[in-house]
Amino acid sequence: MLKNISSKLREQSEKVKGKIPVVDLSNLGVEKINESIKQLKDVLPLVKEAGYTLSEIEVEVGMPPTVIIHFQVGSGSTSLEDILSELREENKVGYSIIKGLLFASKVQESLKLKDEKLEEVEIELGIPPKVVLHFQKS
Repeated sequence: MLKNISSKLREQSEKVKGKIPVVDLSNLGVEKINESIKQLKDVLPLVKEAGYTLSEIEVEVGMPPTVIIHFQVGSGSTSLEDILSELREENKVGYSIIKGLLFASKVQESLKLKDEKLEEVEIELGIPPKVVLHFQKS
């Protein structure tokens, strides 16, 4: 019985040999990551005007690839709403970043924390996107 199963598996293996495409995992998502980082760099000057400074970029290679961006929170001269209205629609990453920072700002205001200050906002550009707020004791 075991010989019969083994023989059938070998037979089927020979039939599909060379017919199954091999996926090159070395470039998995690299183009998508490069495009995301280019769009991020395009929006950084605007983000800085709103008081957010890029402190770290994390890249997770996989399917789908994920880019995680860390911003230090400060004060700025331009509102995120103004930036959002000026942003070109083709910069989807920039749009997502500004929307994430707006969301973080609204959450911070609604939490009404007295002894903690928002120090960092982390935006994960994955599917689904995610925003993490880091508070420090004042």
